Amino acid sequence: MATVPASVAGTYGISTTESGITIESLSLTDSPQRETVPDQANAVADEVVYDTRTDLKLTYRGSKLTVTNGVVTFNSIKYFVDSHESAGIYNGLQRYNLTAHRFVNAPSST
Repeated sequence: MATVPASVAGTYGISTTESGITIESLSLTDSPQRETVPDQANAVADEVVYDTRTDLKLTYRGSKLTVTNGVVTFNSIKYFVDSHESAGIYNGLQRYNLTAHRFVNAPSST
């Protein structure tokens, strides 16, 4: 006899939106930037977190996002672009892959 599956708690799909594009996949990764603190025998005694790097990986279709001086604004946040490539056509619409990063303590326009 078939049973009814339990309801799943979670979000279906991608809730982040950007005007003029449809997001196929989105990945944001935070990486703390650390400096090691050695003791007098040069063994690592501690680590100090001095910044956080956020990496953005995005596959989207529709209008191409505007990159100005190597910077793109996505979800109202500025990122430094690592690569922005054409990824072929899906259902008649051009697809793009974008990888970019930002630092919490870095100026967002240089």
